[in-house]
Amino acid sequence: GAQRFWSIFADSKGTIWAGSVASIFRFDGENWAPFELPYPEEVTGEFITKGTTWSITEDRAGNIWFSTNGYGAFKYDDQSFTQYSKKDGLTDNSVDIIMEDSKGNIWFGTRWGGVSRYNGTTFTNYTQKDSIGNNEVVIIYEDKAGNIWLSSEGYGVYRYNGESFINYSQKQGLGIRAVQAIFEDNEGRFWVGGGGGLYQYDGTSFFNVTKNGPWQ
Repeated sequence: GAQRFWSIFADSKGTIWAGSVASIFRFDGENWAPFELPYPEEVTGEFITKGTTWSITEDRAGNIWFSTNGYGAFKYDDQSFTQYSKKDGLTDNSVDIIMEDSKGNIWFGTRWGGVSRYNGTTFTNYTQKDSIGNNEVVIIYEDKAGNIWLSSEGYGVYRYNGESFINYSQKQGLGIRAVQAIFEDNEGRFWVGGGGGLYQYDGTSFFNVTKNGPWQ
């Protein structure tokens, strides 16, 4: 039957990974094959779905990371798996996005718990209690200057410079409350998109880009 896919990723070895609402598939250049995560005992709860993989990425060591909807995150080193969940310090077990930054930290954006940063030993968590407006974070992005940008449902985006978070929302011209895409292009132009259109950041404020531009 048809499956809805939420993530696709090409790793450094040329393998294509695809995550759906129910399972993961791996393409070796010739064939697709199912790929099973070693889920622990069944976790029950509203909105938890075993098999859903929102995000797949690779770190600088070549490990493949998978986010799950209720089981935390899994790291795969081509031989074995390591699971990271709340008991290890992760802020929430429903993970929307995983990203490695230029310093080698692994960032996790979650559905109910805000953001976790993992330095290989410990987790540092940023939540609506102390840093951001809403705990639902679906995208994390690092710009060329090393700032970490992240969405926060209903609050536009936040920029973290290593010390503090700065919010960009409607006051700064960003007319998107639910941001789903953040990207800096080769010319240094910074784009943010989501439910509400496409916006560009000029270093100070955001302006709306429609099919008629402005393209600059």
